[in-house]
Amino acid sequence: MGRPHGHQTPLQRRGAGAARAADAWPVHFVAFDLLRLSGTDTTGWPYRRRRAALESVFTARRLTAPWALCPSTTDPTTVHEWLTWTTVGMEGVVFKRLKIFKGVGYVGS
Repeated sequence: MGRPHGHQTPLQRRGAGAARAADAWPVHFVAFDLLRLSGTDTTGWPYRRRRAALESVFTARRLTAPWALCPSTTDPTTVHEWLTWTTVGMEGVVFKRLKIFKGVGYVGS
């Protein structure tokens, strides 16, 4: 294994060292899917419905940093543009079928 990146080492710190690391490398939670909502399993819902529910949660709760809603698009040109954003540390994109549900044990092809 290679050496950890600077943003990975704070996870190994405790106490004051962890607080300093958190100031230096703030962490954000980026949501791209919603699998449970108020105790309800949403994996049987089509992705389009789960995404709408996720956006509603962000709106209703007025979530801001460190919470982030992952951008979503169905436009191939936009996806291509996103893949050129190397300076923001994007590692890739997630493809979801809009009308297919994600049941337990489901592996899409």
